[in-house]
Amino acid sequence: MPAYVTAPELEKAIGTEAYLALVDRDGDSNPDLSAVTEALLKASGFADGYISRYLPLASAPEGLKQAVIDIAIYRLASEHATEDQRLRYEDARRWLEMVAKGSISLGAIDDDGSDSDLDIEVEGPDQVMSRSQTAGVL
Repeated sequence: MPAYVTAPELEKAIGTEAYLALVDRDGDSNPDLSAVTEALLKASGFADGYISRYLPLASAPEGLKQAVIDIAIYRLASEHATEDQRLRYEDARRWLEMVAKGSISLGAIDDDGSDSDLDIEVEGPDQVMSRSQTAGVL
């Protein structure tokens, strides 16, 4: 099973400086990609336990990606996790629990590319002119 988030996506999400601070294990200004890959795979597997009824997914919805990012960051920080990282991890876990219970939508994308749980409604001002009023104008 591939991870829902790649190392470059994680770096983009948190910024290069924060990424290196989190994943440069030996201080050589290079990320420890094996640690990053392992954390992302474990975070994705953790999420799968909650979203198993939706599997397989054609693509990972943004909410799922964010949850995996927050879980992976917490795992990578381990005993040095900040309060913010811990809170984000707990929020991600609670979000996954609510998805599992059906309280909120995963926002999964159907095979045809549409979001099965998303209804879009467009609103605007009342119509000013009708077809009969503009007949012959063009």
